[in-house]
Amino acid sequence: MDACPPRPRASAPAIHVAVDLIVLTLRDGALSVSLIQRHDEPHKGAWALPGGFIEYGEDLDGAAYRVLSDEASLGERRRAPRAGAHVRHPGP
Repeated sequence: MDACPPRPRASAPAIHVAVDLIVLTLRDGALSVSLIQRHDEPHKGAWALPGGFIEYGEDLDGAAYRVLSDEASLGERRRAPRAGAHVRHPGP
């Protein structure tokens, strides 16, 4: 694995990047989506897609697996998930 670039200086603006996951399954022939119930504010108690911020030096696949394993207690990674990525940039 390549070394991470040096951390930005404290004067650099903070940039926060997150992953949100859409996990679809078939249950008794019906398509289902996995949701989590938020345990922190904002929107404590609301249903949401599993997601979280990417940690420094982490790639998208690693972040997605970490978030999903944290939310769904998956344990060790046994196979690569099928993944697709959509990057959305916030407005001006």
